[in-house]
Amino acid sequence: MAIGDHVHEKHSQVEYAQHRFKERLEGLLQEQKLLSASNMIQNAISTFEHSELMLKYYHQGWCLDKGKKTVIRFTEEQKNFLEGLFEKGLKEKGNTVRTEIAEQKMKDAKDNNGNPMFKPTECLSKQQIKSFFGTLARKYKQRSMQRDLQVNELRYTVTANAQSLGGE
Repeated sequence: MAIGDHVHEKHSQVEYAQHRFKERLEGLLQEQKLLSASNMIQNAISTFEHSELMLKYYHQGWCLDKGKKTVIRFTEEQKNFLEGLFEKGLKEKGNTVRTEIAEQKMKDAKDNNGNPMFKPTECLSKQQIKSFFGTLARKYKQRSMQRDLQVNELRYTVTANAQSLGGE
């Protein structure tokens, strides 16, 4: 500030309030620009190594909902592994393996060479395993009901044949 006599302009309280309000709005707008989402993302990405690769693979809007999800079927390897666990549980305990244990066994499974049997993306969640076990249980129940029906029909036929032979 310069030295000397100064004459301050006289302002009314309304003008003073308007001036202060304008300064505050400009300050808020400046802060908003600094904190905008694109600046935050750019700042975050620039702190990582290989950030240009991230920008290359993740286009703008990559996180938005794409609508209908693509259905990925279970691989034969996943199905065989879970069917083996299911059958093992039925033979040993008379019921299925708990989904938490099946999930952990799937994560820990190794092939003959000692390599992981499943990639992390191939490991199924508890909910997926529960659903798959439910499907297997339904099929198992249908097969056992059909077997019981066939056994009962066979018993009926044998009994009927025995009665007809005994009565003659």
